[in-house]
Amino acid sequence: MKEDTVSGYDWLVHFWKHCVPVEPQRTWDLVVLIDGDLALRDGFAYALLRDCLSTRRDVAHRFVRAWSSRPTHSDLEVPAKADTNILFLGRPKPSSSCPRYNKAVGELEGKAFGRFSDPTTGGAGREIQYGKTVFHRHAIEEPEEGRYRRCDRDYGLLFLRHTLERKPEEKSGPRLVAIGGLGALGTLGLAQILTTPEKRCKLAQQAAEVLELQQHHRWARHVEMCVRVQVSGETALDRILNALAEGDADAFDFQVEAIAVENEDGTADIRIRKERDAVYEIRLRRIDGRNQVRVVPGGSWSDLPPKRFELLELLNDAREMPAHELCRRLGYMGQGDKGEPNQKTLTRLSKLIHDLNKSLENACGEKRIRPVRFDKPKKVYRLRL
Repeated sequence: MKEDTVSGYDWLVHFWKHCVPVEPQRTWDLVVLIDGDLALRDGFAYALLRDCLSTRRDVAHRFVRAWSSRPTHSDLEVPAKADTNILFLGRPKPSSSCPRYNKAVGELEGKAFGRFSDPTTGGAGREIQYGKTVFHRHAIEEPEEGRYRRCDRDYGLLFLRHTLERKPEEKSGPRLVAIGGLGALGTLGLAQILTTPEKRCKLAQQAAEVLELQQHHRWARHVEMCVRVQVSGETALDRILNALAEGDADAFDFQVEAIAVENEDGTADIRIRKERDAVYEIRLRRIDGRNQVRVVPGGSWSDLPPKRFELLELLNDAREMPAHELCRRLGYMGQGDKGEPNQKTLTRLSKLIHDLNKSLENACGEKRIRPVRFDKPKKVYRLRL
């Protein structure tokens, strides 16, 4: 079937047929990252892809040392040929110093519709932005230096692109595909989804809800998909590999959050999943001298500074409260002071609410919302989740 006759998201349902196809004149490089000489990154995800492609004779498995220009194989010392399609497992950027894949990394990440917030000092960041919306992975706890970052919410990123370089007799250039994440959980989740037929069907349904593909969309030329991958807290993260090995279909939740596809004229059509009525619930606790909040479903316990915790308690109980009453309850005004708070006091409250919103956004995984908002006509603050 020709790509321009594939309707809707059938290409996603039949991903390996349409996006990683067998082509007579081309072979595939499956690029897998390693640390040092023997430490395999994304090992479980690689096992899924290896099993999926086990009968393919057109796929070469290539192991690239992350962030290193020292090739791990003689074939990696020269740029990839025009007859080689490339499938990256994990973010392509750590492969950019490898001569064979440097150009392909630039084609995928350098021309991406999404913008990564990578540090200027090098390395890979924890956020990607589509339009005005920023998606960021959530760490259960900030790791000590050198320790692995444990995340219960991450984002898997599917990149699909045709390069422009091609032979005169060819309709299009080599294919570039990336199945990666902002972190390891995103890579694992997306690999699990794409190697499971039932999950691919669900992914296609979610994608259609975000963006219905039209005649002017050129998905085969360039498409990107951002998929939230989330486990329900620390215990679920502890057990995820064994749960997946046992075939647990509910080991993690996933949701298509954004899609970007190239139009006929070369511009991008970027769509973000519309907000539904929130079904979050806030839970608060004090334990071992720590003030903690959890947003369920899906969230894990996060620490809050005492004043933010006190403010959240007040709003969680009352749902709304006038600014002057909040100032009084928080000790910013005297208990007997019945007048309106001055500008300095209101600014102090506004700063506290801004900080609380940032904390709750991280806990919810939604940077596009402000859980605590001010109703100007009624002069009250409301908590909305």
